Amino acid sequence: MKRSEILEKARQCVCEDRDKQYGHPEDNFGKIAELWSAYRGELFLRRDVAMMMALVKIARIYAGESIDSYIDLAGYAACGGELATESREPKGEEEPFPNGLITALSEETGDVFVSLGSSAPRERFYFHSDGKWIGLDNHSGDAWVEEFDSEEACLSWLRSEHEEEETE
Repeated sequence: MKRSEILEKARQCVCEDRDKQYGHPEDNFGKIAELWSAYRGELFLRRDVAMMMALVKIARIYAGESIDSYIDLAGYAACGGELATESREPKGEEEPFPNGLITALSEETGDVFVSLGSSAPRERFYFHSDGKWIGLDNHSGDAWVEEFDSEEACLSWLRSEHEEEETE
């Protein structure tokens, strides 16, 4: 099979067949990332799901070559590449921002990350809990946590360099 044929098969899988079966990869990978995060108590992003699924395909190729595994590998690489380069992010996932990402979490995962404190991944997170929006900024390893009445106020705080303001 020629590489152009492999890539076309991967395109059909990712953009047509799998979309119909599982929905958009962004949404499906988001749910998988959330479940993995809750299970392990550490953050997994959608692009992590794409790369780890690609590693599964590489392991399968190592165990016994199959053209399907090469096609799937190309598909996961394409999904991961899109997630890494697209500025469009669905609600409840990663929001682009100049110094990294602000990642929305489920309440359960958010509670785990707050309890981890500075051991949480070095990123910025937010989630909704008991009518409040909770922001967790651990991008510097200092684990700042604040409560807000609105999502907009929470995101505004996470986008700011509040830690410098607080220490002055």
